[in-house]
Amino acid sequence: MKSEVSRFKLMVCIALLAGLVSCKKSGTTPARFLVHNASWSAGAISALWNGQDITGNGLSQGSTTGLPGFPYQLLPGGTNLFAIKEGTTKLLEKNLYVKPGIGQSLFFYDSSPLLPELKIVFLTDDLTLPDSGNSKIRFINFVPDTSLRVDFSVVSATDSIRLDSASQFIELRAFNSYEVFNVYKVAKNYTVMIRKSGTGELLSSIPDFPFESKGVYSIVFSGLPGGTGGSTFRLSVIPHRSQ
Repeated sequence: MKSEVSRFKLMVCIALLAGLVSCKKSGTTPARFLVHNASWSAGAISALWNGQDITGNGLSQGSTTGLPGFPYQLLPGGTNLFAIKEGTTKLLEKNLYVKPGIGQSLFFYDSSPLLPELKIVFLTDDLTLPDSGNSKIRFINFVPDTSLRVDFSVVSATDSIRLDSASQFIELRAFNSYEVFNVYKVAKNYTVMIRKSGTGELLSSIPDFPFESKGVYSIVFSGLPGGTGGSTFRLSVIPHRSQ
């Protein structure tokens, strides 16, 4: 396992170096770009940037490119050809414009709980750091169930903080409501919990997650109610940046 992790880190470093070299050759400021798999239907996928694989060993549901604390790939800014493949099958291909010098996140997900209807949402990441003792956090619900409302909270041995209430599927919300990071007094290890609004039923959790002071995070909820295998509920925390 240790050798597999080391090999993955090496592949990520090579990809980052290739991005830097490419940007230097073209004379452009690199864009910071990450990809997250929030699809219940797609297996381990590959993301390609102008034909170059930027995902290493592929992304399963709930996985993000890069490494914890630095999930971004450094890629040429401007308009580039982006594609998603599962094995040899191309699931999506389109030209994307990415702004040089800032962080941007691309999430792909299914818009239907019945059929694999792959869509993407492309967000700008505000990576300015909050004050000491705080974290900046945003929540994105990719579970394609229009009747489901969920509550996000973090719990420790000494306190419990409700971060968001009655969160809806992303397509039912205004764009600016899920792109924005909010500031919370969260700066230690917490268990992240997703509960069904109204009943309090625990749907998914991440125990003892280390939120750092002045960190920037996305919490992502994906999967299907009653899903099995790769389509079960999945809770992910993406550490975008810390001091």
